[in-house]
Amino acid sequence: MKQLLIGTVAAAIAGLASANASVVLSPTPLTQAAVIDISGFLGHGITTINFSGTSTTSDADAVRTAGSSYSDGDTFQPEGLTNFLANTTIQDALYTATGNATLTIGGVTELITGIFLDSDDGENHNDDFGLRTQNELSYSAGDLVSYAGSLTIGLDISAFIVGTYLNTDPSNNNLGDLGLNNEVTFNVSAFNDAGGQVPVPGALPLMAAGLGFVAARRRRKA
Repeated sequence: MKQLLIGTVAAAIAGLASANASVVLSPTPLTQAAVIDISGFLGHGITTINFSGTSTTSDADAVRTAGSSYSDGDTFQPEGLTNFLANTTIQDALYTATGNATLTIGGVTELITGIFLDSDDGENHNDDFGLRTQNELSYSAGDLVSYAGSLTIGLDISAFIVGTYLNTDPSNNNLGDLGLNNEVTFNVSAFNDAGGQVPVPGALPLMAAGLGFVAARRRRKA
């Protein structure tokens, strides 16, 4: 009887292990949209840009190797009439990139060698963020794009507006002709020398209002 009970328990454990193994061996595939993290310390004159994740192209075009001008094929714009550049004097500027950031399209990987920025403030358009690669990368609609690595450019982080900017819908705001603009999120973060993070614009008034509310409650309790 004792041996029968032990055998039954062992069989149950083996069955459970087998069930768990089948779950582990057949995971649900996860998709990761591309993320471009832009960060830096105020006043240091350097901005770091980290790339990760994947996206798909929405149109056929190419990423250029040079040129300080706008192009549908290698430029991102945030959805809606949203600007991410605080420095509106940046006009059709190309910044040399230093680092190991890469862009892979159709199995071909190229080093990102330049960042194009253009402020469209007052022009009823979105600000532009563009990429330049060591060799031209041509692509078709629906190609998989992989982003990886990190780079720096000689521009202070104060040139950017802290916040999160979505590029998830290429048809939004008539951006359907921007080939790389699909499924990409930009995050801009700025820090001071003490290590504190600069808040998103509009957060300070809310924080002040919250502190004022707490102080008023304390006074009433007193």
